[in-house]
Amino acid sequence: MVDPLAARANQLRHIEAKTGQRFAQLCALITTSGLAEVGEQLMAAIAALGAFEIAPKKKKAMSACAAKSSLRCCARPPKINWSWA
Repeated sequence: MVDPLAARANQLRHIEAKTGQRFAQLCALITTSGLAEVGEQLMAAIAALGAFEIAPKKKKAMSACAAKSSLRCCARPPKINWSWA
């Protein structure tokens, strides 16, 4: 099991390495901005520090059937018309 304090220290180390500033400097930057919402604080920090790479979200893998748009998914049975008209 991962120690939460060690994980937090590791995150801070990575943030400091990526931005080139100490954590206290980053906190001061965000506090002096006067912004309340996290998204606004993040954008202000990025604007002040310059652009740095943010990891992209991972894409979900598609099944073989879903990749072929002309076929229905194997997990779904075909629709049956039960009317006797």
